[in-house]
Amino acid sequence: MTARNELIENVLQQMREMRLSAMADELTAILSDPMDQKITTYELLSRIVDAEYEDRYSTRIKSLVKHAKFTNETAALDAIEYSPDREINKNHIDQLRSNDYIQSHRNVIVGGPAGSGKSFILQALGINACNARYHVLYFGMYDLMTEFALHNSPERMNKFLKKLSKPEVLILDDFMMTNLGDEFQDYLLKLIDERHGRGTIIIGSQLMEVEWKHKIQDPAIGEAILDRLVHNSFHITLKGKSMREKY
Repeated sequence: MTARNELIENVLQQMREMRLSAMADELTAILSDPMDQKITTYELLSRIVDAEYEDRYSTRIKSLVKHAKFTNETAALDAIEYSPDREINKNHIDQLRSNDYIQSHRNVIVGGPAGSGKSFILQALGINACNARYHVLYFGMYDLMTEFALHNSPERMNKFLKKLSKPEVLILDDFMMTNLGDEFQDYLLKLIDERHGRGTIIIGSQLMEVEWKHKIQDPAIGEAILDRLVHNSFHITLKGKSMREKY
């Protein structure tokens, strides 16, 4: 083995020991391609660093999507159907695509009948946020209520609410489709208070916003939840035929 080859083998080994696998793979590919033998040192450095960066970026995005607990990890804003009967304003979707609403801690409310594609849009927004490296959590309302019931001590509940307050984006699907008892309404208000002005909540619901408070026993708590979620939020209302077969 020549001194040059030995040097290359040592560099590749050190890269892999430092878990720079993508960088090592790119360097190996460059060295094995005769067309790449005349690239400059700066071009070589740029290519192997870019390869490692892209690999780590992709791994990070996959981790964020997995951690969010989506039920549809293929949902994408580019796959939204804008047929006239759905009456979706594409400009609004493109505005949300920028994720500026997350930076300003604004909520998003997606309404429409069952099967209209609310969950798809909620999760497409969530995955779009993950791609920009925001932390996201997705919950169906029934699953959230189940979690509230399981955390049946003040200590456990406070820990769970703290977990829900951390992500930049919290998605609540099928919002207010079940009646809330005294205990659950208090938990929900506390959660919304924790996130108010500090994080975004994306809501999907079959019900009109004014109907939410009728699912809550205490009218004052219902008004407080409605006010915090609806104030300064983006609204998307879906219409048209069922989208279940498409999504």
